[in-house]
Amino acid sequence: MTCTEDELELEKLDAARRQQSDATQQIRQQELGQSAASSRRSTASSSGGCSDLVLSGFSMRGREKKVMYHIDVVDHDAPLQTYTIRRSYSDFKDLHIQLSEILENRQAYYRSKAATRMARGIIPTQTDTMTHEEKLERAIMAFTLPPLPHAGFLTFWKRHDRSHLQSRCDSFQELLRAVQQMAFLRESFAMQKFLSVAPCAIRERGSSYVSLCEYSVPTLNPEEEQRERKRRAQQYRRNSSSSNHSTLMVEY
Repeated sequence: MTCTEDELELEKLDAARRQQSDATQQIRQQELGQSAASSRRSTASSSGGCSDLVLSGFSMRGREKKVMYHIDVVDHDAPLQTYTIRRSYSDFKDLHIQLSEILENRQAYYRSKAATRMARGIIPTQTDTMTHEEKLERAIMAFTLPPLPHAGFLTFWKRHDRSHLQSRCDSFQELLRAVQQMAFLRESFAMQKFLSVAPCAIRERGSSYVSLCEYSVPTLNPEEEQRERKRRAQQYRRNSSSSNHSTLMVEY
């Protein structure tokens, strides 16, 4: 083998090591909730924090009375930015399938990681001496998504029964609550797509088309709404004052 061939082989090995290192680092960042998705955040996170997802009811749309379930995307730091999305059973089913695949892939990675440790003779760490990363790994391995409510032939005849629909709301709420506990699910593309675009952010997306029948704005307590409007007005005045002061300093 010539020197040139040796150099090419070394370059290939270095490239493979870098690729493996980058992949491992990305997984670790996702485990700690610091993946690339964190930079753009979930569309439910309008103030940099995690918003609550609350099943607030249901409605029937069109002549076929298609049932739509209402989800309030609640921002406690900015109540005026709270909005409601409407999703069907099929939407929840698609979300469940995609999240199940994401979860299975993550657990398969951890199983492979554990098998590698066992092959090397590494003894599992005791619970009281585990790192945050190891505790998170164990939590994800023990995690399961709540099942979807049944959608067989018999439930078709109950599709407009209010008690049946309320039971489905409870099941969907349990699913969303479980997803919120895991950062890699909460910030996944599947979840962002399910929540879609907040109405207040539509203008930031240029020519994006959004069906308004999928959105609404929940009724706020009048006193709470007034307080929030005052807070936003004060913040706007502070920002304007700061901007004007900076402009004067530059002109001087």
